Amino acid sequence: MDVTMATNAERGDAALWQAAAAGEHDAFGGLFDRHAAAAVASHANWPDLQKLPVRLPSTVSYAVTAKATLGRTVINVPQAANSAHVVRASTHLGSVAVVG
Repeated sequence: MDVTMATNAERGDAALWQAAAAGEHDAFGGLFDRHAAAAVASHANWPDLQKLPVRLPSTVSYAVTAKATLGRTVINVPQAANSAHVVRASTHLGSVAVVG
């Protein structure tokens, strides 16, 4: 029996999508490796690509943790590290705004 296997670099996107849909995790990894840099580069100038706005009453203080891996964070509410009102918000690509 002859078995021929193609590496991810040798297969086209359609073949990788089919393999990924069939449960081949390496195929999805191949697609990610092939296109991730282009996706990030094409969206780098879109700071609001993924907005995560959180609007809160400004009459109390909050313990806020906000993170944007590629983007920005804006915190505009009263803060106290020991507050019982805890807010955790994060995004990988986009902006996080916690405002009152």
